[in-house]
Amino acid sequence: KSNIAPILKYIESNFKTCRLEELSKIFNMNPNYLTTLLKETTGYSFKELVQKQRFQYIISLLNHTEKSIEEICFEAGYKNSTYFYKKFKEIYGCTPNEYRNKYDYK
Repeated sequence: KSNIAPILKYIESNFKTCRLEELSKIFNMNPNYLTTLLKETTGYSFKELVQKQRFQYIISLLNHTEKSIEEICFEAGYKNSTYFYKKFKEIYGCTPNEYRNKYDYK
């Protein structure tokens, strides 16, 4: 197996703007091969890995800042707030605002 640590580190550092095509060029891999390698090694697809990083960042911002949900959404790299709200509810079972109120760690 290839050492995917540098690839995962790149995703972790660039989750806001990371795209599969860009990543595959940087690491000189075919996008299909890279996707398969990530899935086989981590159990997650490229898209899922990026999304996991975004949501870790989002939860941190919800818990530790007063930024609006819209600001957090766009700062995390989501360009479509409707999609963001849908994914958030799917993952956490509530809206970002409900999450912030329920888990107020400030």
